[in-house]
Amino acid sequence: MVNYSYNYLKDYTRYKCINLYLFLCYYLQGKMLRKPERKLWYLIKENTPQILWNRVETTTIMGFPDLLGCHENCGFFTVELKVSNRSKIKLSPHQISWNYKHALKGGRCFIIATPLEQTTLNIYGGRQSIDISNGIHEPLAVFHKPFDWGKVVEFLTH
Repeated sequence: MVNYSYNYLKDYTRYKCINLYLFLCYYLQGKMLRKPERKLWYLIKENTPQILWNRVETTTIMGFPDLLGCHENCGFFTVELKVSNRSKIKLSPHQISWNYKHALKGGRCFIIATPLEQTTLNIYGGRQSIDISNGIHEPLAVFHKPFDWGKVVEFLTH
């Protein structure tokens, strides 16, 4: 029979608890908290087949938007997805910086925000990211349910 010291067992138990905690945090962040955003992604993907979409999950480029779209009329553009249960749209400082800087250089950057119920799609430009972070919400376009996806595509690609 192996005889473990008290300190070893205490450290091992602490290690296991920390691992379980980190796993639960990762799981809840990835699965539970992002579920509404994932629903918005699937809604956009299913209803805009004329746009070639790539969902981007990156930890190497801080602030990089969620979607990379490509269309024959405009080439590449990016979309940050935001779902909120309040009127406040939360953007990280990295997201604000990325969208603003790329929009200033001529990049086609959008932020699509919707309430939790997904009754409206509010589309903002990348240059508006600073205004959004300051609580000023004046979207470039608003689409109400049922969404006219042809007009959404036209807005994003022209």
